[in-house]
Amino acid sequence: MATLNSVGACRSGFSLLLSSQLYKTFVCPKFEYDLAISILLKQDIKVLESIQDKCLCMIVGGHAMFSTIVLKHICNLPTCCPVLGVDPILFLSASRVERGRLIRWRMGWLPGKPKECSYRSDHTSCCHSLYCPLVPSALFEQLPQPDHVQIPRIDFAITSLPLSSQELRPVYWIPLMTILWHTDVICNPDGDYSYETEHGTLWI
Repeated sequence: MATLNSVGACRSGFSLLLSSQLYKTFVCPKFEYDLAISILLKQDIKVLESIQDKCLCMIVGGHAMFSTIVLKHICNLPTCCPVLGVDPILFLSASRVERGRLIRWRMGWLPGKPKECSYRSDHTSCCHSLYCPLVPSALFEQLPQPDHVQIPRIDFAITSLPLSSQELRPVYWIPLMTILWHTDVICNPDGDYSYETEHGTLWI
């Protein structure tokens, strides 16, 4: 895994889709080799899962202790849970930074660790993003409305995205990308966002 990481299977290198495919092709077989005829104890499985998690964190640049359950789902990687397929956010028309925000939101890394909001109204969190005065409320009004109030609107909007960028761009795509941009600025104020003057425009 270290070799793949050094040649580009990392956050600043290949796309997550390509990196995950390289991982499935070259690394997964090493984990799975001989498992079918091996008798593993519970602690053995935990060790294997821990090593796998560290490899996946190398791809996305995450801390070794971060949960990779969502990442396994997004990339359709082997897991003990049922998998539905590769998440479409990996190949919809978006810039690397925009796709990164979608993935980080899915994984719970955006907003990330709670910190004081620059508006001084609360600490950053998924719930705070919905009500923060720094994020224009008109943007949320353009997102699809879930049937149940317990479902967060941003999560519902991402889940409702088309399965292919060959389909028409949903009307809420640009508002969604703009909301995630605002959230990133609020949660990571030291980043450079000056080059992002438009959001979600790659999907025509």
